[in-house]
Amino acid sequence: MVTPDSSTSSDTNSRYCIHHGENLNPSLVTELLNGENYATWSRSVQMALSAKNKLGFINGKFEAPSSTKQPDEYELWERCNNMILSWQGHSVAPDLASSVVFASTAHEAWEVPPRALRWTPRQDNGTTLVDV
Repeated sequence: MVTPDSSTSSDTNSRYCIHHGENLNPSLVTELLNGENYATWSRSVQMALSAKNKLGFINGKFEAPSSTKQPDEYELWERCNNMILSWQGHSVAPDLASSVVFASTAHEAWEVPPRALRWTPRQDNGTTLVDV
């Protein structure tokens, strides 16, 4: 059983480890997502989270443990998830941050910018239309 005081949360190789220098305010990247820079922003966020051993929270690899069957591990997971949600909210332009802040998981928040920015060219009667 995992406890909040166990080596799982203090082991620097653990997905649940939060370094004492990490806090809720800083952005993961220097350039905020603004709608025109998704590719470079996305890559920068992935590299930053990989360096912090947190990439699995946004790509769905680190799913939430059961809050009833594994309450201690769930508490650790939730703490990290909330930290990453905060980082994500500070890494996007204000008009996108409102969508990110209401996500329940970092993985769900990671899916917000692509949906918000997605456009699909299509042909309709010989005219190209763009869905924004």
